[in-house]
Amino acid sequence: MTASSEKIKEEHIYANEAVCTVGKMAATSDTKSHSDIKKLLPVAVCGLILLAIAVPCVYFAAVNSENNDKLRSDFDALRSDHDNLTTVYEHQTRACSVLESNNTQLAAQNQQLEMQIEKLKEKIRELKGNVKPYSSLPEKNVSLAIRVGVSGYTLGL
Repeated sequence: MTASSEKIKEEHIYANEAVCTVGKMAATSDTKSHSDIKKLLPVAVCGLILLAIAVPCVYFAAVNSENNDKLRSDFDALRSDHDNLTTVYEHQTRACSVLESNNTQLAAQNQQLEMQIEKLKEKIRELKGNVKPYSSLPEKNVSLAIRVGVSGYTLGL
């Protein structure tokens, strides 16, 4: 026999053999469970990723809320301080205006008083020029003659 005839016999032998056929059976609970796990695995991974994202977001939202409350409180305190300082500033501005007005009035009064002082100093100089002692009186009784205007006055010391 040749190699080709042996090959045909072998093929023939395999062809004549009984083929083992297994009837298809319904999946058992073990194989069904394993297949369900394979199907749910991507969903579980997505759930874990979502959880890994959501937990920090919730944590930071809570921390942010606390910080926001503190910032709101600080802002309200600053707003109150600003309002108080604005009120004080307005009061000080009015007080400054009153003081400036008083200063102007006092400067005018001061100028009037300085003019009166100058007039009085001038009158005193005139009066000093008009004072003459009496030479006829004894030294113990010295009289001064003070002349004011047209009439004369005598003062005895």
